[in-house]
Amino acid sequence: MPSLDLLFACAAAAAVGGVIQGTAGYGVGLLLLPILAIIASSHLPQVILILGLPAVVWLAVKERGNVDSVTVGWLLLGRLAGTAGGVALLVVLAPHLLEVLFGVGTLAAVAAVPLGRLDFAVTRIQKLAAGTVSGLMGTTTGVGGPPVALLFVRRSGAEIRGTVSAVQAVGAAVSLGAVALTGRITVEDLALAGLLFAPMCVGLWLSRILVRRINATVVRAITLAAAGMSGAFIIVQGLV
Repeated sequence: MPSLDLLFACAAAAAVGGVIQGTAGYGVGLLLLPILAIIASSHLPQVILILGLPAVVWLAVKERGNVDSVTVGWLLLGRLAGTAGGVALLVVLAPHLLEVLFGVGTLAAVAAVPLGRLDFAVTRIQKLAAGTVSGLMGTTTGVGGPPVALLFVRRSGAEIRGTVSAVQAVGAAVSLGAVALTGRITVEDLALAGLLFAPMCVGLWLSRILVRRINATVVRAITLAAAGMSGAFIIVQGLV
């Protein structure tokens, strides 16, 4: 278990991540990933999956009226394939290689997203691809939101939160089950996730206040910034 001062760092990350999660649809894993990677990498990805699951389920229920159900179906189809691939990659590839690969991929996706002047039609192939990458990243690092959220960067904040959370709710449960089959989940993982649950809930509660005061443009900026942070952190994690 991490020392007390590092637990405080994780708690702060969980709280801030909860705020981002409640406004952009994901965020807890983005901030916890680099901290856990440095101080307690043995807890990855299982602690992020355990902690994030109730958050995305809550958001999916809260924003159920804003979920793009057709898109969710294609994304989940890809997510299932990506989860199977993620389990295989956990077994055969060194973790640092996976981290660098997905970090570069996330940053490339952020750079490719139109920032405000152009709309683009999302095809079924793109949805399947995003779901697959989400499954791969979610199963290997615990952070599967960015590939899905980037598809919806031109949508409203409610659609981003609802659709991303719906995909993540099912996808995180599947990924967590797959990781459990590898024998990686321990009592220490459950204890650490339990300690971080309350700070995350505080952040989610604060997001309920902020989300009414933040327009869609700001939510899109948060989405892109958070995805970029995730990519950079994962690359650094893989190189150290």
